[in-house]
Amino acid sequence: TFENFDLRRELGGEAAAQLRMAFDKSKSFAEDTHGWLVLAGPSGIGKMHLAAAVGNKCKGDGDLVFFVTAPDLLDYLKATYSPYSVMTYDALFDKIRKSEVMILNYLDTMNATPWAKEKIYQILNYRYQAKLPTMITLQKPVKEVDQNIRSRLADKSFCTIVNMFNVPMYFADPDEDVENMRKSRTGRRYAG
Repeated sequence: TFENFDLRRELGGEAAAQLRMAFDKSKSFAEDTHGWLVLAGPSGIGKMHLAAAVGNKCKGDGDLVFFVTAPDLLDYLKATYSPYSVMTYDALFDKIRKSEVMILNYLDTMNATPWAKEKIYQILNYRYQAKLPTMITLQKPVKEVDQNIRSRLADKSFCTIVNMFNVPMYFADPDEDVENMRKSRTGRRYAG
């Protein structure tokens, strides 16, 4: 939720400004789902937490939210080719691209085969043309995204991009103990 997001007040300078902007833009997007919001930055800095907070707020407001990582999305589409699939490819593809609110996590972590790039572009292009609210997280700068997709993200009148590359990971050590992670989720301070 937004309430348990740690703005890490110990941060200063550009890192604090980027984290605050990501929080504020995410909260605004959740309250008035218009346009697109892109959060770009390395893993472990809170992008997924903010995306989940947006999804939870929208769902609580009665919106139908499709929240998925790009690699999982492609797996779901491929699974429809199975003779045992209960949903056809066309039905799932249509459901995904027309969802009220889409949150596409880790867009740039998919295996970028020509088929994968084409399907993601078709979904995003449809959503762009229909002006459907969409939130995207990236681990890399937008300039490193496929140029067809990047062309949709470049519309500054419709898409807000928040770069978070100065924000450090929440846990400096990826092997941080589970207890400290639990404490951070309950709002208490943690070592790190």
